[in-house]
Amino acid sequence: MGVFFFTIVIYPLTQIIELAFTFSNKLLKNTGFSLVGVSLAVSHTSALCSRRTLAGNRTQYSGKNEASS
Repeated sequence: MGVFFFTIVIYPLTQIIELAFTFSNKLLKNTGFSLVGVSLAVSHTSALCSRRTLAGNRTQYSGKNEASS
């Protein structure tokens, strides 16, 4: 079970973070700024994922309590 979790969840995350660091390090040639680039990439990716999840679970809210109708 542990190998499955690592292969499906952890390994792709580490690859994405490593890709963001390598790209920003080649672009900026500064490790400190590269870490900021990784932080921005992770924040952007998590925001996109949460927005996609929220959009799938969105329901219409009428503002009325259904029990009182």
